[in-house]
Amino acid sequence: MRAKTVAIIATAAAMLLGASQAAAEAEEVQATTRAWRWDAKIVHGLFLTRWTNDWDDSGLTLGHRLALAPEVEVGDWFAFKAGLTLEQERERWGDGNHKPDTDIVFSDLWLSATLAVTEGFTGVRVAGGPLLFLPMSRLAESASLQAGAGPSLELTRELPLLAGLILGYRGRFVFTFFAYTTQCKGGLFGPCSSGGPRTSWGTMAHGPALRFKPHRSLTLEAAFSWRMAFLHGLPSAPYVSEAEGPARRYDYGYGASLEWQALEALALRLAVSNDDFDVFPELHLSVPSNRRWTKFHLGMTVSLGALVDAVWAAAAPTRAPQL
Repeated sequence: MRAKTVAIIATAAAMLLGASQAAAEAEEVQATTRAWRWDAKIVHGLFLTRWTNDWDDSGLTLGHRLALAPEVEVGDWFAFKAGLTLEQERERWGDGNHKPDTDIVFSDLWLSATLAVTEGFTGVRVAGGPLLFLPMSRLAESASLQAGAGPSLELTRELPLLAGLILGYRGRFVFTFFAYTTQCKGGLFGPCSSGGPRTSWGTMAHGPALRFKPHRSLTLEAAFSWRMAFLHGLPSAPYVSEAEGPARRYDYGYGASLEWQALEALALRLAVSNDDFDVFPELHLSVPSNRRWTKFHLGMTVSLGALVDAVWAAAAPTRAPQL
């Protein structure tokens, strides 16, 4: 009897030990899996734009947009991100007329790679890396923009307020490469004989940003950026619109958004911005334009990474423990 009791205890101990080892192995695999992640966010929604220009014209534009933002993160020290937006203006009111517009307008494609480290004493996270812009927008084409590249730097500090508060300050300098020193290629600014505003050889931008979560399913974001473009020298063309113009051009960007995480893979967003600031903060090359606008966005964001994880978890077979 005593021998049977010892055998049962030994068997139970072996089973518990095996279960503990299996749990440890599963936890190790899960930790390894969490060490890197990928995601691709798809943003779709409506936008209403109010615009004005230097000739005191104004108008409204109604349309819808589709944005794609893939990203890959390794731990909390490396991230690779990209972004591209497609917009279609459906209706336009302004200049005393109303007309439908079905043209699809692309944004400039941007890519970024970031390395980050957290300072142990202050808890400040320092992140920086290169940015690359490939022109695809109509405005960039009209301004003869060929490419843009440069470094970026971001300082953030997370505070334990409600579900989380992140305060930050970011800056970047982008070298811009134009085919012409003035925007005289045509399109938005007319033929070369009219001269045109000068293009820039570099753009610097910096400003504060915050991300606040009053609830785990609500996120409030806001950001502001001061921008300065360093212009090329005065052209020698016979017609120059900025004969005594300054050597720099100043601009600013802002954005604020409120997002509700309705599901793990679905979020609804309401935002106001200029220059698409709320969707892609990196998307600022300060290509000069005589039009100023404010955009109101209402849309939804689908996370393909969370969607794939949910489908994978639902499709995984459940195995009963073997005794």
